[in-house]
Amino acid sequence: MNETVQDRDGVTASEFAREFRRRAVEVEDKLSKNDRRIVGYLREHLEELPFHTADSLAEATSVSRAAIVRLAHRLGYEGFAELRELARHELRAAGRSPLARFRAGDPDSHFTHKLQLDHENLALTQMMGEEAIAGVAEALAAAPSIYVVGNGVSAGLALYFHRVLHGVRPEVHFVDATFPDSLARISPGDAVVAFLFRRYSRLTVALIDRARELGATIVILGDGGGRRFAGEQDRILVAATESPTLYPSMVGAAFLLEALVAATAAANPERTQDTLEERERFISEQHLLLGAGSDDSFDGGVESL
Repeated sequence: MNETVQDRDGVTASEFAREFRRRAVEVEDKLSKNDRRIVGYLREHLEELPFHTADSLAEATSVSRAAIVRLAHRLGYEGFAELRELARHELRAAGRSPLARFRAGDPDSHFTHKLQLDHENLALTQMMGEEAIAGVAEALAAAPSIYVVGNGVSAGLALYFHRVLHGVRPEVHFVDATFPDSLARISPGDAVVAFLFRRYSRLTVALIDRARELGATIVILGDGGGRRFAGEQDRILVAATESPTLYPSMVGAAFLLEALVAATAAANPERTQDTLEERERFISEQHLLLGAGSDDSFDGGVESL
């Protein structure tokens, strides 16, 4: 059974998402500040687009109605009405399970096509996160403690983020979503970084709500659709995840979290250097890595195995 919905011109919902991104990336150098604001908003709130009018979208993005229409034309659409109609198909396709993707038998599930989409994922992720990432990094650098949360498909990303962030600053805690008792230690001013990608974890959303009640700064790193679970003061970083395979692509998410770690480290260079030096001393003293100590030998280590 093929669950892909086609419009009157035969354009499928997944094709619309890819085409929208491709057009935005192609004209990136020509986009005005208002254009970038609108494109970022549309990607983060794609599930809301089918219900918008040009006027309501203009109000949501703090631009004029004319700016909405101009962007639609700049991207090659006949107007906002066509963009909204195609987004309705995207809404129907969003959140398909791996089983549904497998049943659909997408003929585009090929190595080369995924590579092309991931190039686009990276370009769009950069465009959406370039202005926001510095502020998020400052917030993480200022937080006494940082808690990292992820569940389901997001758990691996959360664990990786915890590992690399812990290497550049102290007091970073990984929260096991199935046993989240460590959140009880949260104090006002601490930060919680939650990874939230479709299909969204009810448990992660509940943990975010609880951390917000305790006065934590909330950072949500996800695909944009999870924005509806955010509070007014929460900080949002969005990664593009379009993929022709069974699961959404996490290439943009990995790029974003690694860039966030680097920006957080740069926000407090003295502490970062102290943390890195302490870590390297421990690795060397304990001979944890091949070649980490002065008397270690890669060849000898391999031959002894």
